Amino acid sequence: MRISPLHWCLEAFYGLFLEGGKLKDIVTILIPTIVMILLFQLIAHWGMKKQGLV
Repeated sequence: MRISPLHWCLEAFYGLFLEGGKLKDIVTILIPTIVMILLFQLIAHWGMKKQGLV
């Protein structure tokens, strides 16, 4: 469960809205999420470029 992006997003949501945290409190949660987003965007861009769609 700890490797799931959904889990990271829920932890960030709980930290911000339910626990009244600040952005600096969830930075360690956001880093893996942002890395995952960038990785998937690069893979999608590479695949679309390979097919000639971009």
